[in-house]
Amino acid sequence: MFDLISNSSPDGGLFGAISWLYGHELYHGGYREVFPVVMPNSPDARFNWPEEEEADLNGMQIAYGVFVKAIGNRIDDIVYPSLVITQRQLFFYANSIYGCNAHSGNTDSGYVYLPDGHYEVNGRLGQLPDFQTTFQCAETDNMFFPESSRCPVGFPTFTS
Repeated sequence: MFDLISNSSPDGGLFGAISWLYGHELYHGGYREVFPVVMPNSPDARFNWPEEEEADLNGMQIAYGVFVKAIGNRIDDIVYPSLVITQRQLFFYANSIYGCNAHSGNTDSGYVYLPDGHYEVNGRLGQLPDFQTTFQCAETDNMFFPESSRCPVGFPTFTS
């Protein structure tokens, strides 16, 4: 992921849009052996597809951690003055584009393979405490998972 930003300045949009996929695949590729996760049963979940949910959650944490470290003190710089959007907010907005789709709940031979967009976006982002503070979500807000409802993801906290 650092190669992604090594030739240019880190950007919340670029990082938010594609870096979590790198983290997702890194988790599949071996991190799951090191950082096991216990996933709760959820009516919004990927219908008994825990290996993908684990990779989604861990991939999001990996991507956000690398982004925070890479962008450093520019994280709260305003990148779109007319909209007052910071690099940090742009990361989350760009990441949401991947999960928001018009084809939620597609099935193939009766197997649901594309979960609801709300779950795809908020299931990943709503579990990051920085998401709550970035958008000033209340504990009761539908956009954020309160700590008691978060999946116990065992990935270490990144510090800049």
